[in-house]
Amino acid sequence: MLTNDLLEVKVSGRVLEPKLLSLRSALQLDRAEILLQMFTAHQGKPLGELNADIQGITALEVNHKIWKGLAKVLIDNSTFEPPILEHHPDLSPSELRERVFVRSAELGLATQNPSFGRQSKEMILESIASELNESVDNVLSFLYADHKDMHRLTKLPQAKTAVDVLHRYNLVLCQSLLLYAKSIRVVLHKPTSKWLDMLFRRVKFYRLLFRVWKYEDRVELLIDGPQSLLSQSSRYGMQFAMFLPLLPLFNGQWQLDATLLWGKKRKSEKSMRLTHATGLQSHYQLKGLWKSNTEEMFEQRFAEKDWGWTLSDGEVLYLGEQQVMVPNYKLTSQEDSSREAYLNVIGFWRKKQVLAMMDAAPNNVIFAVSKRYAGATESLPKRVQNRVILFAEVIPIKSVLELLMKIKY
Repeated sequence: MLTNDLLEVKVSGRVLEPKLLSLRSALQLDRAEILLQMFTAHQGKPLGELNADIQGITALEVNHKIWKGLAKVLIDNSTFEPPILEHHPDLSPSELRERVFVRSAELGLATQNPSFGRQSKEMILESIASELNESVDNVLSFLYADHKDMHRLTKLPQAKTAVDVLHRYNLVLCQSLLLYAKSIRVVLHKPTSKWLDMLFRRVKFYRLLFRVWKYEDRVELLIDGPQSLLSQSSRYGMQFAMFLPLLPLFNGQWQLDATLLWGKKRKSEKSMRLTHATGLQSHYQLKGLWKSNTEEMFEQRFAEKDWGWTLSDGEVLYLGEQQVMVPNYKLTSQEDSSREAYLNVIGFWRKKQVLAMMDAAPNNVIFAVSKRYAGATESLPKRVQNRVILFAEVIPIKSVLELLMKIKY
């Protein structure tokens, strides 16, 4: 994501617009191409050297924010790994530093002048390198390898062309602005059931707080933004921003309206609108179904044994007033197929919203609520405890079955 000082926006009254880069701008395409070539030349080299060269080409630029923003996008899209010692891959930099400092203390203060009568820096490093069967240069470069600037560029960005870079920048700029969102409303016109199924699963995979309304020709989602939470906002905000690249994949009309809390104290409300005509392009691929680790473990454990119930994907449940719920799972009794229940897994949550969801849900919906991502520390009231299972990492199947037996079908 782009840091606050790199955000390029236009503010007109209560309306905020991201300053997207034109894909036809020769200036921006040249900048992107220069950076791509620079990254290729720095493959295998430390991040610190790459940052120094980026600083060199931006120092004399009047509008250096674009340069730095493009570079930040490419850095985040690359892979950097700490170097390792060839003959001692398990040795950590902190362990090597301790070894060097202890040797220095044993032999006397290190100095760059051997004539002082004490062991010099080079002699100490040569001694350690000889013991490790490594070169002095390798030992010296590994000494502070746990510092981020020493990490080496091992995998180039996925963006291969200048146009790819501009597309990624525009998308990341919009994602970064969504970190300031209090809420977003997404409208999809005439979505297919298959696409909706994918969308709901992705939203639940990110553990976002959402509500859905289905009308004749459109579906509307209201998603709570990171600025609406009292805690966990940083982690939730990153997952919230990961939702945006889904929308450009939709082959139809869509619209996103965000309410942002703007300014140094984030007290000024601004509105931002993105649509299918904005021109955003996603790097996501629509393939398969995404599931969280919690879901995968639950399904795996459920399949290991015959529990007397059949587990299948959840369905869209209408809660009245055109509001819907999409539980993760549907459970059907093998003895009586008319006995159907649903399990809804909740990650990030706030007490008020969870209670409203439970009150609106049919009686045959039970809830697995994460203890780790709770947005409120208060315990849930007794009136809903008979349909709630608290879990940390793994949803206990026996607890699910106990609640299923208590439901009045």
